[in-house]
Formats: sequence, structure tokens, C-alpha cells
Amino acid sequence: MSTFTPAQPTDADLLSSARDGDADSFGLVFERHAAAVLRFCFRRTGNAASAEDLTSIVFLAAWEQREKTVFYEGRARPWLLGVALNVLRSQSRAERRYRDALARIPAAASPEPESDAAIAARRRAPAAAAALVVTGVALAASGVNPLDWLRSGGPNEVRFSIDPSATVHWPAPSSLRCDDSAEGESDCGRLPPPSR
Repeated sequence: MSTFTPAQPTDADLLSSARDGDADSFGLVFERHAAAVLRFCFRRTGNAASAEDLTSIVFLAAWEQREKTVFYEGRARPWLLGVALNVLRSQSRAERRYRDALARIPAAASPEPESDAAIAARRRAPAAAAALVVTGVALAASGVNPLDWLRSGGPNEVRFSIDPSATVHWPAPSSLRCDDSAEGESDCGRLPPPSR
């Protein structure tokens, strides 16, 4: 027994239905020809992600132009590949304009070389920091408050000697105090002398 299969509607019939507002009929056009448009775009771009994006742009353009489209011999594929070619050309022009715009942007100026003095200062910085730490330990060992030492003129005014056998014990953080004196001066930052 033979079964009757209804004839598939042509692309022209589907387009006519799409013009009347039937989006499902345009969906059938998409299902029939999306693979061919995707292959066409992929051959031109060599990039699968770009080809997928361009395929969706092609069918969006086809949907927007459905009112004024006439298929050649009732087939949609030649017209869709023509739309794809136009989309690819537009994409190529847009990429070229983008590259040209980037080329017009001036290159960042290279920074000027540092002066010899700046380079020398940068090289001395670690040694100066080490000297400051050694000076602070030496001050604490001699019982001199480092802040008082700096206020009085630093190394130019205060002279002291260090006992190399002395062991310095720094105070615990809880023993640090920040009290206001009666004269309104604050002694914040002053460390009690280290114990020996």
C-alpha cells in the first residue's frame, strides 16, 4: 500500500507565507538553507565563529528584505548566497576601516631615559634603607628615641657609640602608649626605651 506524502512547499511559497506574517514558514527557509550559507561564509572567512555570526546576519537581512524579494525560479539559495556575499563584503570593509583607524592613532611616545642621577639614587635606595634600619637599631640600643634623634638634626647632631655585645629587646605592641601630655603635645610614636 502506498502512503501519500504531501508535497513540500517551495521556497517561493514559504516566502509568500512569511510576507503574510507567518514566521514559521521563514523558519523552514532557514532550516533548508542555513547549512549552505554557513559553509559559504566559512569558506570565505576561515573562522567558524565569524561564519556563524555572519550566517545569522544573513538571515536577519533576509527577514528584513522579505517584502521586496523575488526568488529566481522559486529557489531561495541563490538569493541567500548573494545576501551572504554582500554581508561578507560589508564585514570586510568594516574590518579594513577599523584597521585603518587604529593605524592613524599615534604610537605612544617612548619614555625618556632616566638621568644618571635618578639611576644612581635608585641604586642607593636599598643601601639607604638598610642604613636606616641599622641606625634605628643602634639608636634603640643606645637608649635614644629615634624620633627625638631625627627632630634634633639626625646624624649631624647626635653622636653615640654602640656596644656590639648589647642585646636589644623591643617592647610588645601593648606597651606602646599614645598619651597627651599636659602641655597639649602628643607623645604618640615615642617608643619606651628598650630593655637590656
